[in-house]
Amino acid sequence: MHSRHRARATPGARWARNGAGARWRRTCRRWWPPAMPEPLRRHTLVWLPPQAAHAVAPVQAARVRAWFEQGHPAIVARRPAAAPADPLHLGVPLPPAEGKQRLAVRAAVADVLRIAPPPALEHSIAGAPAAWRPALAALAHRAHALDLVPRVFGAFCWQTLTGLAYVHETSDLDLLWEIDSAAQADVIVRLLDEWERRHRRRADGELRLPDGRAVSWREYAAGATRLLVKTEDDARLVARADLFAAQQVAA
Repeated sequence: MHSRHRARATPGARWARNGAGARWRRTCRRWWPPAMPEPLRRHTLVWLPPQAAHAVAPVQAARVRAWFEQGHPAIVARRPAAAPADPLHLGVPLPPAEGKQRLAVRAAVADVLRIAPPPALEHSIAGAPAAWRPALAALAHRAHALDLVPRVFGAFCWQTLTGLAYVHETSDLDLLWEIDSAAQADVIVRLLDEWERRHRRRADGELRLPDGRAVSWREYAAGATRLLVKTEDDARLVARADLFAAQQVAA
């Protein structure tokens, strides 16, 4: 199975042979074979055999199959409230050249080949447009100094994974930050605010707590008293004062 994927001379395969790709593949191996004692979280990358990926829209079935035949993953999306965790609700975002379509896919958990987190920011730099690289490198360096590991989703994630052109000059940088305290969230907010002002780029993304709840970093930074909190199957407004309450009790 693995040799078949390595033999494909796709842009993604070429990326996988460079240094950044090799480091990211080592991360993937730690997540394979999949051990899934609980539902997969949003943004998790999922690889499937082509025949196990079922397009929700029949008209997209051929494109979905071709995507997985090329060795590309899908990403875990938020499932409807009260929907079972199996089958998986997955998304495949096509590049701008194909109209930025997002293909909805369903798959049985038992058919998953492997899973991985989104690529770390530092692993997305080599495959990014040259104009973006200094800003990305500066942010990755500052995050590393603060012992933070931001991960990319959105355009930078998919360009890193596939080698296809997703990122353009005015793209947003979507980042996933794993946090466990308000103090850590505040550090990230200051870091991103400084980075945006210095490099004149825009960062979006989420701050995600250990229990899987996530909030927009920008909404958090704005000081709103109520925040839209996303989970694996829900999105609701939560009082800012309650956001870290569960973590404090656990500590």
